[in-house]
Amino acid sequence: MDVLILVVLAIVPAVVCLFLLNRKDAHPEPKKKLAAAFLAGIASLILTLIVTSVFSVEAKSWGMGPIINGLGEAFLEAAIPEEVCKFICLYFVIWKSKEFDEYLDGVIYAAFVGMGFATVENIFYVLDNGIGNAILRAFTSVPGHFCDAVIMGYFFSLAKFDKSHRVSNLCKALFFAILAHGIYDGLIMVCTGMGDSTGEILFALALVVAFIIFNIKIWKYSIKKINEMVERDKSPVPEVEG
Repeated sequence: MDVLILVVLAIVPAVVCLFLLNRKDAHPEPKKKLAAAFLAGIASLILTLIVTSVFSVEAKSWGMGPIINGLGEAFLEAAIPEEVCKFICLYFVIWKSKEFDEYLDGVIYAAFVGMGFATVENIFYVLDNGIGNAILRAFTSVPGHFCDAVIMGYFFSLAKFDKSHRVSNLCKALFFAILAHGIYDGLIMVCTGMGDSTGEILFALALVVAFIIFNIKIWKYSIKKINEMVERDKSPVPEVEG
C-alpha cells in the first residue's frame, strides 16, 4: 500500500498540470493523440537513457570546481540529452498530424510529451526517496519539466504556422527548453557541490534563493506564453503544409 501511495503522489503533479492546461483548449485534442504524445514522452526517457549510456559524460570528475562541474552535469548529463530526445519524439508524433491545427496545440502536445517523461522519472525518484521527495518534486521538478515543455511547444507552434521563420523557431524551441532546464538543474547541482566553508555556505544559500526566484519567474513566463497562444487561436490560424 505504501508503494501505491508513493506512485499516486508521483503521478498527481503531472495530471494536475495537464488538466489545468487542457482547460485552456477551446477545441480539445483527441484522447488517442494525447495518449500517443504521453507515450512518446515515456519513449523519450528510454531514448535519453540509451543516449547517455552510450555517450557517457561524468562532469563531476572534471576536477574544475563545483560551478563548472555542476553546470557541466546540468547541461551535458541532463538538459541537453533530455530535451533533444523530447524534441525528437514530439516532432515525429505531432508535426505532420492533421490535429496540429491551432497554436495552443503545439504547447499541449509538448506538455504531454514532457509529462510522460517527467511522470516515469518522478515515480523512480519518489520510490527511491519517499514521501518528502514526492512533495518537494511536486512543486519543483515536475512543474519544471512542464515549463520546459511549454517553452518548447510555444516555439514549436510558431515554427509550424510561420514558414518564413520555421528553422529559427524550431532551433529556439530546442535551445530555450535546454536553457531553462539547464539553469534549473545547474542551480541545484552547483549548490549541492558547495563545501562547508562559510563563503561556500553563503553562496549555496544565495543559490537556493535564486532557485526559488527562477521557478516563480519561469512559471509566470510559461503561463504568459500559454495565454498568448490562446489569444492567437481566437484569430484564423494560417494554413500550412508539412
